Amino acid sequence: MAPKNLVEHLKSKLDAKNDKALASLLGINPGNVSRLKQRTGPLSLQQVSRIVDAAQRTAIRTIVEHYPINRVGNALFDLKQPQRKDLKDALASAIGVYVFYDIQGKALYVGRTQEQTLWAEMNNALKPSRDIGTALQVVQHPNPRNRFVRAYDLKDVPQPSWDWVVLSEMAKYFSAYEVAEAAIANVEAMLIRAFGNSLLNIRYEKIKESAK
Repeated sequence: MAPKNLVEHLKSKLDAKNDKALASLLGINPGNVSRLKQRTGPLSLQQVSRIVDAAQRTAIRTIVEHYPINRVGNALFDLKQPQRKDLKDALASAIGVYVFYDIQGKALYVGRTQEQTLWAEMNNALKPSRDIGTALQVVQHPNPRNRFVRAYDLKDVPQPSWDWVVLSEMAKYFSAYEVAEAAIANVEAMLIRAFGNSLLNIRYEKIKESAK
């Protein structure tokens, strides 16, 4: 197969909009894609096999899984510890897909980001103003600044009632995956379908089929 034809075929099959997106999927420098297209001789089966293998190995890469959330201000966790600063740097240099989990490790919400980094998107997702949440039966307790009073000493004992609980109050762990740009939408859609009705996601994103 001619190198130029292989590049165009891979872009079609992998739904890569351009050479840069294909390079991201293959985990190589965009310049290498350009040089590949300029080759005049045919590629061997071994060379084609290596290119396809690279695409499979680098399309989805795990950054971290089930990492505890310990919010400090607007950040997912305290950045004073070196390990957490390194994790923040990794998230701040990647795009892809993430999952939030509750205290029992059950998936709550699946999100993706292409326009901004995983670090920025995940912190934004946990802002109460995003209004991501669900209605739960909870008890409204007195202001914690006031002195504690035993429930049986109150004239009216607080009773469970329906209230809107936001994602930031429920999310206790997260997983983050660096995903090639051309595959992000489909990876998110597949995860949402896999976790199904247990998620707070309102929309079921469509899986975009690759060209045949």
